[in-house]
Amino acid sequence: MRIAVIDSGVSPHPLLGNRLIDGGDYVTGGTGLADCDGHGTAVAGIAAAGTDVGSGFSGVAPMAEVLSLRQSSSSFSVPGPGGTWRAAGDIDTLARAVLRAVELGAGVINISQVVCLPAQQAATEAAPLQAAIHAAVQRNVVVIAAAGNMPSPSCPDRPDRDMVVLPAWYDDDVLAVASLGPDGAASAFSIRAPWVDVAAPGERLISLSATGPELTDAVSDIASDASATSVAVPMRGTSFAAPAVAGLAALVRARYPALTARQVMDRITATATRRGEGHNLSTGWGAVDAKAALTRTPAVLPPPTSDDADQPIGTRTLALPAPDHRKSTTPTAHWAGLLGLLTAMGATAIAVSRQRTQRTQRTRPRR
Repeated sequence: MRIAVIDSGVSPHPLLGNRLIDGGDYVTGGTGLADCDGHGTAVAGIAAAGTDVGSGFSGVAPMAEVLSLRQSSSSFSVPGPGGTWRAAGDIDTLARAVLRAVELGAGVINISQVVCLPAQQAATEAAPLQAAIHAAVQRNVVVIAAAGNMPSPSCPDRPDRDMVVLPAWYDDDVLAVASLGPDGAASAFSIRAPWVDVAAPGERLISLSATGPELTDAVSDIASDASATSVAVPMRGTSFAAPAVAGLAALVRARYPALTARQVMDRITATATRRGEGHNLSTGWGAVDAKAALTRTPAVLPPPTSDDADQPIGTRTLALPAPDHRKSTTPTAHWAGLLGLLTAMGATAIAVSRQRTQRTQRTRPRR
């Protein structure tokens, strides 16, 4: 299975080996195998790194291929409106990267970078991105997206009907992932919104370093003191929760190859671990449960009793195949201390699971 990481690039690393594939560069026109920020490399590691013997760290799907498309970077600036400068990467290059990932055979696409826009503006200016993501799902590709962190340069403390997070807003076609803290509760910074589908660990993480063969718990960011210098910040955020779910999606696709992209998303949401009943704005349908997603056959999604009752939520019967018990189902735990959300199937390490249902929003652009 091939996971496309559309991010700041992915640097070669021993724990990715020859499974790392160059998908191109929309920042400088160079290679997708260069990462000045460390963000994309860390994302790729959570999704698909091999096992580090010394620490026991492993990505969720350590046998998956990683297709790296460098689409954005805080280390490069491009002209913005009114004579300003902004970090490289925009909605148009993201749309092109999504289509390119499909062309290059991705079965799962991970997008850990977000933009917040007023809903009316998003419905028009971001139409190419919505079309690209819809085309990807129509081509049977699972699209995973970060739910977003708050506050951030483009996102307010909490999005409302007038401010939406892209691409998570395209909820019919995207599995949007919130962040969990070590206690299993939603992270304080994780955006609360009706399009949140599931949640996965997003704090106190480690992953691959972009500058050498080591592991790291930090990534680069631009200092907020106008110096424009790069500083190391802790690895936390929905950016790093999303690739855990992308890795799980790859494992589900490998185990149940007959499932469509939408059925894969439904299986992950329908087997997630809920706190309370129904959908909520913080964690969606709950914390992903990798073992359940790979072994359990969900029947019907639960009724919509939730703290976002003003957002209509439908239910759907899931027609999913039973597990093939001829295959290995031996689970092994990894990433200790994260409430058992990470497990391994056979030789593969995992990190996710939970339930999904399609929701309609009055502010969502209609196809």
